[in-house]
Amino acid sequence: MVSVRTPSTSAWWPKSRRRIRAKAVRKGQIRCLCSERKRSRPFPRLCPTVVGYGLYFFTYSTWKGRNIYMEDLYVRPEFRGQGIGKKLMSRIAQMGVEKGCTQMKFSVLDWNRPAVDFYRSKGAVDLTAAEDWHVFRFEADALRRLALGEPGE
Repeated sequence: MVSVRTPSTSAWWPKSRRRIRAKAVRKGQIRCLCSERKRSRPFPRLCPTVVGYGLYFFTYSTWKGRNIYMEDLYVRPEFRGQGIGKKLMSRIAQMGVEKGCTQMKFSVLDWNRPAVDFYRSKGAVDLTAAEDWHVFRFEADALRRLALGEPGE
């Protein structure tokens, strides 16, 4: 059986991301749901296996109002194809609906065709193709230069 809940610890996150995500969750900047499968032995209640997680936070659109942004949706490879990702994403969507959100937004890399196909099969619209939206970001140095009013490169 697989359950979806808010985790009490971040120890199961990949080490490269653990500190950043744990801090954001603790501060309430981002929220997390995890999917667990109970172990059969030796202590099934004490040591569940985390098989996937979803990170999300709330944003605002000047055109549509409150939105929920799914920052990350991950299911361990050996557990994919069992409906776990769908369950996590549905629970994040439910959180958005309960908070009055009008949209759920997220990004996916174009090389990740399985994810693109999965999201489309659930009714997601690819805004790059449908509305010509381009997603931009300022990396650390560019962000610093922008904050200081310096010219970009």
